[in-house]
Formats: sequence, structure tokens, C-alpha cells
Amino acid sequence: MGFLTSLDAVDGHKIECYFASPASGSAKGGIVVIQEIFGLTDHVKQVVDGYAAAGYQAVAPAMFDRIEPGIVLDYAQVEKGIECVMQLERANCITDVHIGVTAVRAAGRIGVVGYCWGGAIA
Repeated sequence: MGFLTSLDAVDGHKIECYFASPASGSAKGGIVVIQEIFGLTDHVKQVVDGYAAAGYQAVAPAMFDRIEPGIVLDYAQVEKGIECVMQLERANCITDVHIGVTAVRAAGRIGVVGYCWGGAIA
């Protein structure tokens, strides 16, 4: 199981991240998981936990934290998710992906995977 932690972006912005490590302690590599348009949902956290269970150090940054910390939407709130995405600047999204990369850098090779809107960012 993973845990929530707050990390600093290179521009000084704090962002919450869900982080999980493999039980063995040594990772095959690192994975940055980019969220759906619904925020850092339980599903995204389960994906991070799944990568950790498969031997990877994994992290998912809460990309909506630049709008307002803690935004997590119900899957029926597609329009609200689109509104949130439209408020984000692409450069800031890349900066926030970098937070994830930095968090798992010690694990070795790093991959970035995204789901829904996160796929476009990845």
C-alpha cells in the first residue's frame, strides 16, 4: 500500500503525490502515473499500488493541485473534469510530471504512463 506525501516542484509549488514502493525494497525501475480527468482517485492509487506490487517504485502526482488541492471527482462528473483540465497550463503539467520523475529517480529507468487525459500528458 502506498501513502500520500507532499512534494515541491521546481517552481516552488507544493503538490500532493501518491507514492508506493515494492515490498522487496529493490525496484526494477520507476513509474510515474498520470491521473485521469477525475483527479487522484482511488483507482489511480490502486494502479500505483499495482505497479509497486509488480516491483516498481511508483508515484502519481495530483495534477489538479495547481487549481485547488484535493480535487477528486466522481466518475459522473466528466464536464467538471474537463473544466479542471482546461484550467491547467501544459508547462505546469510537465513541471508536475517532473516531480514524479524526481520522486522515483533513484529506482533507475523511469517510465511515464497516463490514463484518460493523463495519456495525453504522458
